[in-house]
Amino acid sequence: MSTPAAHRGIVVGVGGSPPSKVAVDWAARDAAMRNVALTVVTVLYPPTAGHTPMVSTFYRQWLKDEGRKVLNDALKTVGKARNSSVHSTSALS
Repeated sequence: MSTPAAHRGIVVGVGGSPPSKVAVDWAARDAAMRNVALTVVTVLYPPTAGHTPMVSTFYRQWLKDEGRKVLNDALKTVGKARNSSVHSTSALS
């Protein structure tokens, strides 16, 4: 007899669009209902030529700043959906 897999949480991607905001809201409410962790992720790709990213240091910083804005907005949505404060950690590279 097999044992059921443990639910490790919910992952939701966000890009700043209205539909992604709805997805974050739904995921936050579902994670709260299930009492599991919620991970919110975003990805911003620099333009590339071949395999080498062709971006300046300024543009790379702009991408990180935009990613932070998207994630911070998503975390506000999570806080409203859960009706509580949100603990967050982030990793940007």
